[in-house]
Amino acid sequence: MKHRSNLCKRIFTALALSVTMLVTAVPVSAGEIPESDDLSMLSDNNIPVVYITVDNSAEGFSTFEEVNQSPDHSARCTGTVRIDVPDGYKGDYSDTVLEDTEELQLDYMRGRGNFTWDFAEKKPYKIKFDKKQNPLGMGKNKHWALLANRFDGSMLRNRLAMYIATQLGMEYTPKMLPVDLVIDGKYMGSYYLSELVRVGKSRVDIDELTPDDNEEPNITGGYLLAIEPAWSTKPAHPENTVTTSRNESFSFESPEFYSEDEDDVLGTEQQKEYIENYLKETEEAIFGQDFKNSDGVSYTEYLDAQSAADFWWLQEFTINSDAFTTSSNYLYKKRDGKLYFGPIWDFDYSMGLLDSETHSFNQSHYSWLTHLRAYNSDYQQLLKDRWKVLDSIITDIVKEGGVLDQYVSEQRNSTEDDYALWGVPFSFNKVSGFDEEVEFLRTWLTERQAWINENIDTKLDHAYVTVTFKSDGEVIGSCTVLGGTKNMLSPPSIPYDENRPFYGWTYENGESIDFINTKIIEDMVLVANYGSTYPDFPDEPEISDEPEISDEPEISDEPEISDVSEVSEISEISEVSEVPEISQVSEKSEVSQKTDTPANTNSQSTEKSNTQNSVVNTSSQTNSGNTTNNTPSTGDNSLLPFFMMTFILSLSTAFFINKKSKHNH
Repeated sequence: MKHRSNLCKRIFTALALSVTMLVTAVPVSAGEIPESDDLSMLSDNNIPVVYITVDNSAEGFSTFEEVNQSPDHSARCTGTVRIDVPDGYKGDYSDTVLEDTEELQLDYMRGRGNFTWDFAEKKPYKIKFDKKQNPLGMGKNKHWALLANRFDGSMLRNRLAMYIATQLGMEYTPKMLPVDLVIDGKYMGSYYLSELVRVGKSRVDIDELTPDDNEEPNITGGYLLAIEPAWSTKPAHPENTVTTSRNESFSFESPEFYSEDEDDVLGTEQQKEYIENYLKETEEAIFGQDFKNSDGVSYTEYLDAQSAADFWWLQEFTINSDAFTTSSNYLYKKRDGKLYFGPIWDFDYSMGLLDSETHSFNQSHYSWLTHLRAYNSDYQQLLKDRWKVLDSIITDIVKEGGVLDQYVSEQRNSTEDDYALWGVPFSFNKVSGFDEEVEFLRTWLTERQAWINENIDTKLDHAYVTVTFKSDGEVIGSCTVLGGTKNMLSPPSIPYDENRPFYGWTYENGESIDFINTKIIEDMVLVANYGSTYPDFPDEPEISDEPEISDEPEISDEPEISDVSEVSEISEISEVSEVPEISQVSEKSEVSQKTDTPANTNSQSTEKSNTQNSVVNTSSQTNSGNTTNNTPSTGDNSLLPFFMMTFILSLSTAFFINKKSKHNH
C-alpha cells in the first residue's frame, strides 16, 4: 500500500483529533475577550489587526453566516478590509515602517480547509481582493488566507516551519504573519494572514503556460504539481492526475487539465504529455542502474537534489503528519529547468503535536527519496551537508532570546486573548496554557536535534531495515521492511514440534514483541519462544445418548402468584441470546514498499503448519501465559453509540484531512 505508515498516521490523526469533539476546551484567565464596543485593547497585542466588514445585502453574494455554514465553501460573501498596524511595525518582510491601510475592496471571502472547518468553531478563511494588494509588505497578490491554527496550542508551528525553509534557501516559501481578526465588529481570535501556494510573480514565480505553449522551449515550463493523497486510489478527476509505474501520483495545480473555476488556465494535451513523460523519466533515472535512465541520463539532470534533500529534512526533522501523504506537498518545474520539491505547506500537525517521539529516522517516506537515501552515497552526503545548515538554524531558534522567544514575545497577548475566546486547545501532550506549550515545543526541538546529531553518521541511510528470525540459535528466515513502519513483518513458518508449543517471537533479551504496534527502526534479531511442554487438557466428558431423568418434583402448570408486583418483575425480564465465542485471528501483512535492490533474503513459505500455527495465531504473543477475556462488559454502555459514531466519523475524515481541492487555494 502506498505510503502505508504515513496513511496509518493520518487515520490516527483523525481519530485522535476527533477526541476534541468530546473534550470541552479549558478557559483561561490570562487573556481577556475584547468586546465589540471596545476593541481598542487589541492595540496592546502589538500585532496588526485585520478588520473585515461584510456587505450582507450585496446582490449575488451570501451572508457571513451562510459562509460559516457552507460545508463545501461554495458560499461567498463580499465587503471591505482594513488593516491597522502598531506604531513602528515592520513585520518580517519590510525594511520600512508599515502604515495602516485604507479600506480595500474584496472580490469575495469564503471558507477554506477541511478538518479545521468541520471540527472547530474557529474557522479559517480565504479572501480575494478585487485587485492585487500588498498587505504587511508580503508582496502583491489577490489571493490570501486567514489560518486559524486551532489545533496547535502554541500557534507557532507553521510560522517556525516557514522560517526554517526560508533560512535553508527554499524558493517561494509562503510568507505569513500573526494578526488579530475582527469581522463585523466582532473579535474572532488570533490568525495568520498568509500567502497561498499558487503561481504568481510574488508566489511560485515560474512561467505561466498558455494554450499556445506547445513546443520547446516554452512547453518545458512552468508546472506546479501536488502529490496526490496516499489514500486517493481513485482521483476525483483522473484527467488532472498522472501516476507513475511505481504508483506515485501527482495532481496538476498549474496548468490544470480540469477545473470548475473559470479563472484557471487549462493546459493542452501536449503539455500534459510532456510533464507526464518528464516525471516518468525522472523516476526511471532514480531507480535505474547507477541512478541513470535507459538513455544514460542521471537523475540529477532531472531533479534538483538539494531541494529534495531540504524538503525531506523539513518533513523528517519536524515529523510532520502531512509529510508526503496529502496534496500539501508540492513540486514545480521551471521552463528549461529541473524539477524541484517545494514550496512547503501545512506544518500545524508537526513538531511533537501528535507524537512526542524524537528518537528515530524514517518518520517520512517517499519512494524516490527513500531509495536515494538508502543507496546513493552522493545523496547521503548531501543530506549530511544540509543537516549542518539545518542544525545551526535550530540552534538559533531554541537558544535563549532566539527566534522562538521572539515569536513568543510577539504573539503571547494575542494567543492568550484567543484562549479566552475559544478555550485552550486540547493537547495530546498533556500541557495546558501558552507557556507550557512553548516549553514543550522548545524541549522537543532540542531533543530531536540532539538525537539526529548523535545518530546521523550511523543510521541516516537505514531507510530499510532487516529483521532476522532465529530458532534454537539457527537463522530460519529474514525480511527487509521500510524503516519506521508498523505491522509490516512477515515471520517465517515454524515447523511443528509435538513436544513443545511455540508461544511467539521475542527479542534476544526475552522480551516479547508486539507486531502490530512496534515501529521497526533498525536491524534486529527475533528469537522463537517455545514452552517446555504442551499443557494437559482434561478429557472431554462422555455424553450419554439417553437423556438423564431427574427426580425433581412435578411443577404445576400454573404458578402460584403471591404478589401482583412479581408479575410485573417477570414481564420486564428480557430474553438474553447466547454470546458466541470469539476467536482471535492474526493476519500477516506483506511488505508493500519495493525497491530494485533485493528486499527479502531466505524467503520462507507462508504455508502454515496445522497445529503449530494455530498456537501462533491464538497466542497473540502471550508467552507470559496471559489470556484474553472475550466476555462482553456489563458496565454502563449508554455512551457507546456516541463513541462508535465518533470513531466511524473520524475514520471517514482521515480520507479528507487537508486534501487541498481547488477551493482550498
